[in-house]
Amino acid sequence: MGEVSHALPSPNPFDHAEASSTNSFSLATKNPIDGGIIQLEGSCRRFSLDEVLVATYNFDVALVVGTGGFGKVYQGLIYDGATTTVVAIKRLNAESNQGAEEFWMEVKLLSNFHHTNLVSLIGYCNEKQEMILVYEYIAHGTLASHLYKSSREESGKSISHLTWAQRLNICLGAARGLDYLHSGTKQRIIHRDVKTTNILLDENLVAKVSDFGICKLITSQKQPMLAQKSKQQEDIGIQNISSPVE
Repeated sequence: MGEVSHALPSPNPFDHAEASSTNSFSLATKNPIDGGIIQLEGSCRRFSLDEVLVATYNFDVALVVGTGGFGKVYQGLIYDGATTTVVAIKRLNAESNQGAEEFWMEVKLLSNFHHTNLVSLIGYCNEKQEMILVYEYIAHGTLASHLYKSSREESGKSISHLTWAQRLNICLGAARGLDYLHSGTKQRIIHRDVKTTNILLDENLVAKVSDFGICKLITSQKQPMLAQKSKQQEDIGIQNISSPVE
């Protein structure tokens, strides 16, 4: 997701304008995966585009906190009555190699599976050709920004170095999140894109695995652990890992 800024926006220029209807739901939703239907379990909110525009001040570039293969990530504010929640909002870039399949995979997975060491999806927006994901705000950005000098220089911010004890705890946290995906759910899930830019750190430096767009859902014990390389994997140079010999 990239390093995030701790500075919150000034009062909303939209004057907290009331957006069009929003709803948490557990209804079937159209998408390109699983024959066109996924089932959400009431934990994923569908945002209107108006709400997203209010939250990001009409996608103000000053609120961009990171850029990835999917697109730009904005720090935003969600207004819900008397409550204001800081969120991270990821907007699909029309020129991205990713698209509807990766978008709906992320919605499907994070709507159904929850763990301390997985980033939480608050909701999504799929309106007027926009594909937008709304996540919990992760205060300390990516693990990469704490490990690599180049990432720190790109951010332009002073980032403290991690102690070895902190690094070990981060590794253990990420491992717990991946173990949950592999064995803690009825349907096993292989992440396939684990790297330091996809491990986020919260205010307590708890690791949160993120970016589930190219996950592989395992439907059979005999099914290979990994599928053939996707177009995106070939584009970014990720090598396919052979499944173990049975």
